[in-house]
Amino acid sequence: MTQLTHRIDHGPLACFALRGAESSPTIALADLMLPPDGDEAKRPEAERDVTVHGAHSCLLVRFDDRHVLIDGGLDPAVVRAGLGEIGVAEDRIDWVLITHGDTDHIGGLVDDADDPVFPNATYVLHRSLWEAWISDAERGDPEPFYEEHQRTIARALAEGIADRVVLVDGDADVAPGIRAVASPGHRPSHLAYELTAEGKRLLHFGDAAIAEPFIEHPERCNAFDADPERAIASRLKLLELAAQPATLVYVPHFSFPGFGHVSPRSDRFAWEPRVGG
Repeated sequence: MTQLTHRIDHGPLACFALRGAESSPTIALADLMLPPDGDEAKRPEAERDVTVHGAHSCLLVRFDDRHVLIDGGLDPAVVRAGLGEIGVAEDRIDWVLITHGDTDHIGGLVDDADDPVFPNATYVLHRSLWEAWISDAERGDPEPFYEEHQRTIARALAEGIADRVVLVDGDADVAPGIRAVASPGHRPSHLAYELTAEGKRLLHFGDAAIAEPFIEHPERCNAFDADPERAIASRLKLLELAAQPATLVYVPHFSFPGFGHVSPRSDRFAWEPRVGG
């Protein structure tokens, strides 16, 4: 049976990686990481046959008697099953923090009846993303829909949570121990999140890095970033935060469970996966 959850305790932060879909993607690195200067002839030979084993995951953090969910994965049935595995009911989720509006990050937030899965949660997202969700106009360049299903999910979610949203415009303290970190590039309104308690910090990268090699090579462009130059700047910003002491990093598309630590190595950063609790 596929492992649905993985727990790591980081001081008082009880962190549960939750699978957000039944299957995990496998993709050639060359399809994710563009070659230097966009010139395929400059791609290092060592990258040409590398395959990346990713995931569609989301994260539950329990601390200070709160249950905080960061993103909702792709499939609500799989996310619910993971929550059931750890004994957390949907109505016990206090906060849902949304990094961006792609389907694999919000698809698990609404059920088959287009109702919010987490009825008591307060939802945090970027103001421009929210404004795009509630607009009747066709979305343009600032926050495009990438597929029709994404539009359906976003509109249904917006209708169901309109009375309990917190909107941020950039770096912002949302609640005690919860901070949104502006990280545009992958999407214009992309947010990362910091959760802190008793000197320990969890940094959720969102899609600022979509595969492990982007930690060592943050200057390389991701083929799926809307604005590659801004994405590089955001990735470097987050890596500086990630390399600080007592910081656990979570990246939802890295190999499950997606936990690790970032350490500076000369003029680079290194990714050290963490599996043990």
